[in-house]
Amino acid sequence: MATYMNAWTSNRYTMYPFSTQNAKDYQNLMAVYLDAVFFPRLDKYDFFQEGWRLEHEDPEDLTTPLKFKGVVFNEMKGDMSSTEKIYYAKYLQALFGNCADGYYSGGEPLEIVKKLTWKRLLEYHKSFYHPTNSRFFTYGDLPLESHLQYIDDNILSNFSYHPIVVERNEKCWTASREIRMDCPFDPNLPEDRQIRASLNWPLPKVSSVYGHFSRRVVSDLLLLGSSSPLYQALIKTHIGTSFSPLIGYNPGPTVPVFSIGLQGLKEEALEEMQIRIKETLTKCLTDQNLQANYGGLLHSYELERRQEVASFGLKLAANLMEFWCKGYNMSELLDTRGHLRRVREELANN
Repeated sequence: MATYMNAWTSNRYTMYPFSTQNAKDYQNLMAVYLDAVFFPRLDKYDFFQEGWRLEHEDPEDLTTPLKFKGVVFNEMKGDMSSTEKIYYAKYLQALFGNCADGYYSGGEPLEIVKKLTWKRLLEYHKSFYHPTNSRFFTYGDLPLESHLQYIDDNILSNFSYHPIVVERNEKCWTASREIRMDCPFDPNLPEDRQIRASLNWPLPKVSSVYGHFSRRVVSDLLLLGSSSPLYQALIKTHIGTSFSPLIGYNPGPTVPVFSIGLQGLKEEALEEMQIRIKETLTKCLTDQNLQANYGGLLHSYELERRQEVASFGLKLAANLMEFWCKGYNMSELLDTRGHLRRVREELANN
């Protein structure tokens, strides 16, 4: 009866979401998920199957060559076979280096076979898969009390509070620099337009949810839709075929980032792209027509918030988790209407 079951891996957390419209099925899925997350057997042979192992090409013939096998290993190997994903992984490393944000969250296939062992998996689970280090999120019309009672009886009562301290020596970039990366040929782009490039700015940290929200508004206004200034300046003029992955405002990393990038570029268009971006941003500071577009953008946020679709709860969980893990106030995170009202007030006061 499940309508959704999965695991979402981020650089700083992993979510185990499930959903169903049947009350009994919800209880059953919750029981299985909580048990699997907090009390897994993590058997050695399960690790060989789910993680990685060496196996003969023909298991019945020991003279055949050895191959790397494993569910997660093959999943990540397939995931990292696309040029876009390789660009994404190298982009993170270039921007954030040894910060947690600099690593591809699913795992690099070569690093998996070099560093991941069954014992390291056990140690990792023992260290981090603890209720003190977790968040529980439920959404829907089923009575909340029964969920909380089950979680307390079967999970929380089996543990004591245990603060988890992670020592991090994270140094993100502070000075301007240029980085070039090599990626495989992309058959989805024209042969003479294989370049992807982006300009990226580290932004000051903000302590309020509204600070992030207002930045998102400005970012969307600049980039969202075919009438946006940067689309008109960069795509409409055929400097690039489309925007590259990871554009706009990203509040997730330790240092928030604003990025503008293109794919389908010719080598000789790189300098023109940078000039156009800087010219467009400068022009936008005083563009009265652009400011008039705020109304339509804010209205689209309201519609998005009120649209009751089956995946609303899952989307809400995904949007909240990044900030919730960093200690932001949950009621402030949910107050979209208040943020919209404040944006309108600030616009009215110029």
